[in-house]
Amino acid sequence: METITLPKIGEHIVFCGTTGSGKTFLAKRMLENYPRVFLFDTQNSLMLKDSIKITTPHNLRKKLKAFDRIRYVPDLEYRNKSDYNKVIKELFNSPYSQNRVIYIDEIFHLGYGMSFPDWLSRGISTARQKKISLWTSSQRPMNIPMAILTESRRIYLFYLSYADDLKKIAKFTREEKEFMEAIKNLGYDYSFIELDRIKGSWKKYPKLKKEDTIQCKEEM
Repeated sequence: METITLPKIGEHIVFCGTTGSGKTFLAKRMLENYPRVFLFDTQNSLMLKDSIKITTPHNLRKKLKAFDRIRYVPDLEYRNKSDYNKVIKELFNSPYSQNRVIYIDEIFHLGYGMSFPDWLSRGISTARQKKISLWTSSQRPMNIPMAILTESRRIYLFYLSYADDLKKIAKFTREEKEFMEAIKNLGYDYSFIELDRIKGSWKKYPKLKKEDTIQCKEEM
């Protein structure tokens, strides 16, 4: 049985991998260990025990105060840069976001390039001091703003099919050649690599079959 060290509150992490490679599976397994979570679930596909579903940004601060686990599935009329910015700004500024993990499933659904919510890059630099963790996932690391990658402590990598995505992540490692070979050997079997962006070190985990394959522990 493999063991993953859970990030401390205030540490940011990124999950990368193509559809069906296992990134959402791992993210959910890890999120289950945190009592205060806000899920940004534009696909309405990520279920988490004891979470309530909200579909509009109205009275978000009151909801953050009242509920520990929230799954935000915005109605179509609120899926735009302006409303995304309002929600993300509130999440980073609300006192009720402290000691909470904010998880954005498939970040490209929120935009790309100039259409991307400004507050994600602006707020992440101060989130650590506010005891807020930002977790994001993406099929294409090239679509992730560099500020999010450089502020993240760990990056979890599953199967990636584009060379430019691999090269972007490999820049954070010390042994780039060996790392590239290890990534290329990942498949659709839920095997993955955990990269410590600060140390430049990495570890490969074997394929996952069941939820109890990975045990989570708190960082000492």
